[in-house]
Amino acid sequence: MEKLENQNILEIICNDKDEVLKKKLRELLVTICYGKEQEELEIITFDETIEELNKRIERKTDDQKAGMIGELLFHLKSFEKLKNYSHISIYLNKEERSVKKGFDVLLFDGEKVWYTEVKSRENAQNENITDAHVSKIQEAITDVKGKFLSSNKNYWLTAKSNIANVKSNELKKQIADILTKEINIQIEKNAIGVSAVFKKDVDNINKEKVKEVLNKEKDNFKNIAAICISHQNYKKIIEMLKELENGTKL
Repeated sequence: MEKLENQNILEIICNDKDEVLKKKLRELLVTICYGKEQEELEIITFDETIEELNKRIERKTDDQKAGMIGELLFHLKSFEKLKNYSHISIYLNKEERSVKKGFDVLLFDGEKVWYTEVKSRENAQNENITDAHVSKIQEAITDVKGKFLSSNKNYWLTAKSNIANVKSNELKKQIADILTKEINIQIEKNAIGVSAVFKKDVDNINKEKVKEVLNKEKDNFKNIAAICISHQNYKKIIEMLKELENGTKL
C-alpha cells in the first residue's frame, strides 16, 4: 500500500528473519531516531544512536518497553509500506530519555498531514488477536481525538519543531502552513490509529471488526485509517537492539 485512503486498514505481520530485521534497523535507526539529515551528514552515528536508545529502554517498565518497541516497529515499517510519505517526526525526544511528547508519528502524503498514535499490547497470549488489535486501535483513536479537541497547542508546536527533519524548504513551508491551520479545533483532520500487538501465535486479523471502529469514529475526522502490527515478542526486538550495540554480526 503506497497511500492510505479514508477507512483503509493495513495489516502488518512482522515476521522478518532476525538478520533481515537487524539490517533494516542498522540502515534506518539514525533517521528514525534523529532525522534523515543527521544520518546523511553523519552528525549522529549509528553507534551513538543504538547506545542511547538501549539506555532509554532499559529504565522502562515492561509495559513501557512494549510501547517503545511498538512505536519503533511502526516507524520502521512505515518506511517500507508507506514509501511515498515524508516522515515529519522523529522517534526520540531530544530533551529527555523518553519518546517525544506530542503526536507519536506525523506523516505527510504530499497533500495531507496524518496524525498518528501508537498503542501496544505487550502480552496477548490469552486474548484473540483481533480483539487485542481492536482494543488498541480504539485507544489510539480516542487519544488522537482528545488531542485534536484539546486547547493545548504544544502538540502542534512540537510538530512544527520537527519540520526541520524535512530537507526540502518548499515542503517545510507546505507542512508548516497545514499545521498552523490545523491548530484550530474546528478543522477536520486526518488520523491513523496504530495497534502493536505482541503474541506468540500470530494470526491474521478480522479486518471487519477493525472497520467497525473506524465507522463509529469516522464523523470525528476528515480521514481515518488503521494500521495493525503483529509481532511474536517485543523482548526479541530488545535483544536484537542489544546485539547491534554489542557488534554481533548480522
